[in-house]
Amino acid sequence: ERVSEALAQVIDKVREFSEPQLKMMVSFANFLKSLEGGQ
Repeated sequence: ERVSEALAQVIDKVREFSEPQLKMMVSFANFLKSLEGGQ
């Protein structure tokens, strides 16, 4: 299965993140998902 270009860019960036940054990223992703689900 081919990874979308947007996802590939995200993966490329998060490889360099520290653990606190990754945790923040996960929290933000969950926040965006909750907004999407709330509509």
